[in-house]
Amino acid sequence: MGEQNHSRWKWLPWVVMGLVAIAGLLPGDWIVENLPRSWLAPGRDKIAHAIGFMLLTLTFRFWRGPRSTPIQWIPGSLLILTIFALLHELTQQLIPGRSPDGADLVADLIGIVGGVLLASWLLPPNSSVRGE
Repeated sequence: MGEQNHSRWKWLPWVVMGLVAIAGLLPGDWIVENLPRSWLAPGRDKIAHAIGFMLLTLTFRFWRGPRSTPIQWIPGSLLILTIFALLHELTQQLIPGRSPDGADLVADLIGIVGGVLLASWLLPPNSSVRGE
């Protein structure tokens, strides 16, 4: 049953990453027209970047299974998420009304580190799967 539960959640990080990638492809005009003005205030996008990447990182906690130790899930997750954050930011130059921003990348990386710390604290390896 533990392996079945693992396979049920294994896809989640990739779906969430796909949604984040889609959000990164939205044209600047669409964002300005459709998001509340309060969300567009200076600096608020950095908070959104950090929180978004923190939540994305939390989904990676179960990427390698509920009983995976930090050494089993953190290094690969850090590598994948850091590359994704960099590519996510670099592709902004190809989107109308968007541009790469180093501060957004820093916010993404802060979110990734925060997500790893939060996942390690709140979601330790589950040793009780299958009654063990």
